[in-house]
Amino acid sequence: MKSTPLYPVYRGVVYAVPGTPLLYIDYQGILVLADLHLGYEEALARGYLYTTSKNDNIVRYVGAVIVPKRQLKKVIEYLDKAFSLLDGKIKKVVVNGDLKHAFDRLLRQERIEVKTFLDYLLEKKAEIILVRGNHDNYLPLILKDYGLELIKQYETTVPGIGKVLFTHGHYDVNIDNYDLVIIGHEHPAIKCLTTSKNPAILIVNTSIGNHILVLPAAGAYQAGTTVSLSPENYLSPIIRKYGVLEEAELITWVETKPVREYVRNLLEDIKDIISARIITIDELTLIYLRFKSLLDALMICRL
Repeated sequence: MKSTPLYPVYRGVVYAVPGTPLLYIDYQGILVLADLHLGYEEALARGYLYTTSKNDNIVRYVGAVIVPKRQLKKVIEYLDKAFSLLDGKIKKVVVNGDLKHAFDRLLRQERIEVKTFLDYLLEKKAEIILVRGNHDNYLPLILKDYGLELIKQYETTVPGIGKVLFTHGHYDVNIDNYDLVIIGHEHPAIKCLTTSKNPAILIVNTSIGNHILVLPAAGAYQAGTTVSLSPENYLSPIIRKYGVLEEAELITWVETKPVREYVRNLLEDIKDIISARIITIDELTLIYLRFKSLLDALMICRL
């Protein structure tokens, strides 16, 4: 990994692709993303708001809202960056749930954009693994044309970690037999050093000694849900059942150019509870912030 400016996330095997919500696992060349929510713009234009509670999926009619089509474009930008940085290394792409947006139908935009997304990956000659999310109803109607299957979960064994489970996060899954569980569903985010929320990666210790890694959302309009120390504020039954949130690590990143002196001074002052790394790619400068505990993140980011 020395040849590419990736950010190490977990045990020197799982990396963040800088400036994106994508993760790369340096074994079998696995790229992971979740919560693309393709078709979101058409759902808004039709006036439908799709939300999720702890127990149910909810559809409400709120009146038409027109927004620019950004979801697919942004996802392709992220993928272009990943395939460029990891030239020839990506062999498998795991979509860890919520490729599409509408629970109760297959929207025209969903059909078109899911096909465009799959065609893009096929052109890259990557194996495609599609894990079911709670928004992915009717997705098999598209997948049958590609000979692809929508699966409940995917697992593999990764040297340096052990058994790894990919599941979207909305199912109540027994995780006793896994060393690392990777989920989406939560769209974690935090406001830190900026006026808007930034996506975040959570690494959650569990009550049984393994870890849950929570991916940020890949959808441009899924701004994220502010992280919390309370298990009851999370949608995933996996986090509510197993998570020890006061011991969770949080990773977020901020785009900046250039890095202002007061920011450097602040990071120096709090280096005992936060590690910071500056990554520059082309003309883009990113500050990656890693908080040793979620409590520290919530305290510091309110300064």
